[in-house]
Amino acid sequence: MIIFGILCVAIGLAGTLYGEMKNLMRWQSICKPVASGGFLLVAFQGVSGQSTFSILIVIGLMFSCLGDIFLIGKSKKAFLFGLCSFLLAHLLYSGAFIVNGFELLPFLYALLPAGMMTVIVIRWLLPIVDKKMKVPVLAYISVITLMLLFASATCHQQNGRILLSGAMLFTISDLFVARQRFSKKDSLNRLIGLPLYYLAQVLFALSLTMH
Repeated sequence: MIIFGILCVAIGLAGTLYGEMKNLMRWQSICKPVASGGFLLVAFQGVSGQSTFSILIVIGLMFSCLGDIFLIGKSKKAFLFGLCSFLLAHLLYSGAFIVNGFELLPFLYALLPAGMMTVIVIRWLLPIVDKKMKVPVLAYISVITLMLLFASATCHQQNGRILLSGAMLFTISDLFVARQRFSKKDSLNRLIGLPLYYLAQVLFALSLTMH
């Protein structure tokens, strides 16, 4: 069933990208939930027991799925709802990383690069977003930074590397979402960002099999 879930992600992603390229909203509204349902299926099959880590990851994946559905719409309200859903997903993933096993040294090592990335992104985004969106965007950037730091702090656990890889891919995909929304609309944003995003969610789901 895990393989079937991954197959659903791949098929749904391919259909979503086709819909994005051809601007077919109905196509996207069908294929995107298929892709998101795929990584949920992987998670449900990979869960062993009801640990706090597993619960947080699964609920985080659910909020990611909800965010995907919201972002099918093109309105500002839909984008804001999607932003809130993904913000909650990042927070839940951060909580999962903490309970998975927190080590101070890798956390400290990650402070400088994560801080530099945050400053660069803030200086890029804040001047070009609407006034009403500045606070939500700043909050989102802060939460992403925390997620990366907590993912770094758990990197020496059995499933730590797959979690850190997922966190990094999720962060990069978010940058392409921001570029599409606020900076430069370009098909490359979807062609690069969406595969990175879905791979990140699959990695989070697969981490449950290693916990």
